Amino acid sequence: AFRRGHEVSTELDIRGKQGAYFVLGALELAPDQTRRWHIVADVKQDSAAVEGLRQLLSLEATAVEPQIEADIARGSEALIRFVAAADGLQFTNQETTTAHHFANVLFNIMRGGIFVDNYRVGRDDLLDFVRVRNRVVLSSHAAWFAQLPEQLSIQDLYELAGESGVPDLIRLCYEYLPLTFSRRHGDPSRPWNRFNINVSKPDGSARLDYQGNWRDIFQN
Repeated sequence: AFRRGHEVSTELDIRGKQGAYFVLGALELAPDQTRRWHIVADVKQDSAAVEGLRQLLSLEATAVEPQIEADIARGSEALIRFVAAADGLQFTNQETTTAHHFANVLFNIMRGGIFVDNYRVGRDDLLDFVRVRNRVVLSSHAAWFAQLPEQLSIQDLYELAGESGVPDLIRLCYEYLPLTFSRRHGDPSRPWNRFNINVSKPDGSARLDYQGNWRDIFQN
């Protein structure tokens, strides 16, 4: 209808495919007058989150907009911290050079990821990693995992794993990397390249996750 110049109406058909939509509106602006709006995609939500979002959107715009702006600010600050962790912040007398360096580092860490807390390892995240890769090792060596401190350096983890003398346990500990913000390699403009950047868990806490291949990670 849009391409034929007909009136655009909301489509309610759900076909299990990723879709697109057009936003149509009419407004009149006086000289020097401005209008602002937000287009927000709050995706991958469970039923409780969807209901909470529905109630939020039922409020006045003056109550919703500050929350959107605050969330944008938090996301921007987190992104700057990620880039800063990879030495991506610099200041020169050429603004384009500064922006170019920031963008280069950003795209690089999106492939290889960054270490969230240098080389510190969280025991709970390590348990989540092993639970996915090898539940037999997790259950048969539960006492070994239980004695780990809540936080330790990755070198200490390697030493403790080596002392266990269990090949599978050693291998899993060496495979574990406390990385985040890493997507699978591939040109995002190509439709067959699909990837996720998982930075948070359903409860809102930080998620350590990487999809970059080993070349991407070591290249960083």
